[in-house]
Amino acid sequence: MLDLSDTILAKSDRLNAEDLISGERIIIVTKVVKYTEKDRQAFYLNYEGDNGRPYKPSKGMRVAITAAWGKDGDLFIGRSIKLYYDPKPWYAGKEAGGIRINAMSDLPNGAPNMTVTITERKNCKVSYFINLLEPTQKPQYPAAQFTKALGTMSKMITAGDFTAEQVINKCEQTGWLTDEQKIQIRSVDGADLNVDEGE
Repeated sequence: MLDLSDTILAKSDRLNAEDLISGERIIIVTKVVKYTEKDRQAFYLNYEGDNGRPYKPSKGMRVAITAAWGKDGDLFIGRSIKLYYDPKPWYAGKEAGGIRINAMSDLPNGAPNMTVTITERKNCKVSYFINLLEPTQKPQYPAAQFTKALGTMSKMITAGDFTAEQVINKCEQTGWLTDEQKIQIRSVDGADLNVDEGE
């Protein structure tokens, strides 16, 4: 059998927009990496529990991030961003969807929000609104509830209804998962094989 299922998976080298369809996600930055993409300078953000799949912001979101936090990437470490799925961003002349920023910690001068101008598409600039992300302390996801729900989660992943990252994101709307719990979810589809959670 020539199994083609792996040819339709979303890129696994980054956080994908479809991972956020189930809800918003707050990431805490652990590292900023500058790189070259299509002959242009860009950067991506590693974050706690990214499992080797960093957030690679679009140019518009990079503009928003640097407008809020400045140009020194070393200062981003430990700061937080709330991301969400937006079906409207354009790519190649049509709406394609993408990851957008809803809120950020450490806005300039402790402001409750800010507005920045970004390029939506060619010759189209828009005002983009960012809220202040207030620190919140979520409880741990209840262990008994996780054990009870793991079978259902596994079936949804195996059936292709959700990716492991979508399930993790959905769970963390309720409470944070331990690294061991994340490994259990990711191991359902082999997503966690040969990955050192300590990296």
